[in-house]
Amino acid sequence: MLNKKNLLLLIFIVITISIWYFSSPAKMIQIKNVNNYNSILSQEIIDEQNNITSIGQLANDKKTVFILLRHFGWILCAMHVQEVLAQKEYINKNDIQIIFIGNGNQLFIEGFKERNNVNNAVYTNPSLELYNSINATNNIWSTIHPRATINYLKAYIQGENYSGLE
Repeated sequence: MLNKKNLLLLIFIVITISIWYFSSPAKMIQIKNVNNYNSILSQEIIDEQNNITSIGQLANDKKTVFILLRHFGWILCAMHVQEVLAQKEYINKNDIQIIFIGNGNQLFIEGFKERNNVNNAVYTNPSLELYNSINATNNIWSTIHPRATINYLKAYIQGENYSGLE
């Protein structure tokens, strides 16, 4: 049976597999010990009104999936968001809470939500401490990787427009 901690662990493993899916090969981040797990739960994130909360406070007793985004204005993030939102029926049927977490300034959250028709909670972690706590990497290779190039083309064909880094 899944308790809250095991569910959060499972959710973070799923997220880390797909965090950089659109720009580089998927990576599985292994949470090696309780201290690392507790560090993730204590990571602070900011909402669009500049309120600070922790990952652990958002999970409640509800199934929660945290979707980590690179930038609020990046076309591949928009594509990722649309793929998640396309599963709305499944998400609602299974009472799953989806929370998007970017790493830009909280002032860009409103525009991100409007452009992508997002009604879900959106937070940001501009310090990148959450990303660092799960060993997520961000380097030039992830931007020019062949998979990234293919996904840029797919996004362009689907009508996504680059609106600048946010």
